[in-house]
Amino acid sequence: MKKYGFLGLGIMGQPMAANLLKAGFNVTVWNRTANKCDALIKKGALYQKTPAQVVASSDITFAMVSDPVAAKELCFDKQGVLEGLRQGKGYIDVSTVDPQTSIEISNAIVEKGGRYLEAPVSGSKKPAEDGTLVFLCAGDNSLYEEAIPAFEFMGKKSFYLGETGFGARMKLVINMMSDKCIHVNIRISGSVQGVGFRYAALRAARRTGIKGYIRNLPDGDVFIEAEGERAQLDAFVSWCHEGPPYAKVEIVKVNESGWKGFTDFDIRS
Repeated sequence: MKKYGFLGLGIMGQPMAANLLKAGFNVTVWNRTANKCDALIKKGALYQKTPAQVVASSDITFAMVSDPVAAKELCFDKQGVLEGLRQGKGYIDVSTVDPQTSIEISNAIVEKGGRYLEAPVSGSKKPAEDGTLVFLCAGDNSLYEEAIPAFEFMGKKSFYLGETGFGARMKLVINMMSDKCIHVNIRISGSVQGVGFRYAALRAARRTGIKGYIRNLPDGDVFIEAEGERAQLDAFVSWCHEGPPYAKVEIVKVNESGWKGFTDFDIRS
């Protein structure tokens, strides 16, 4: 049986990795905030301290992170994916990234002797939990064929679309056709009122393209009001879940009609 790795255990990665474990696969996990791995370790997952160690100990490694910047950091940073690659190992990025980012990562993986497949998913948290995602795959065909058993337990369908970049382009088309304008309120508790967290949230919000604001509440929590397309907000909420280990993230309200028309994301007192 193949050994799978899974990097990134946010609102999408956590249930996807859990479904692999439920299917009986050997799964090794890593997350930027280590205690996000605890629930999966209790279900039988193995743990490694760095992405490089996960890749080195796995036949095929999946990655689900919030945006293109995070995807590149995961690969190119010290102790990242590239450092763990060996000849023939497979790396499958199921994050939503732009075609150029996917091609850049693919080139680096292949240059190291690895195999790369982009496989962005159509679907959000509930389909990830239910194992009904759709995978839009492109890149190394042999890796796609080998990963089909894993795709079948994480999703209801997978498509092979050709060379790297085609999957990313198809995901962008689907987003443009199906995304609604969503307004969301988020409350984060757990001693997160420091300036560092608010500025990190500001950078993450601007990176994902959402609009709105973040402010401290009198009870010690942080409140975020934001709006954007579903994929943008999914990426930002995923970033929140991967944040400080002591933080608790609560989606207070979701409204799929009525935007307030924010023009930027800022910090309010």
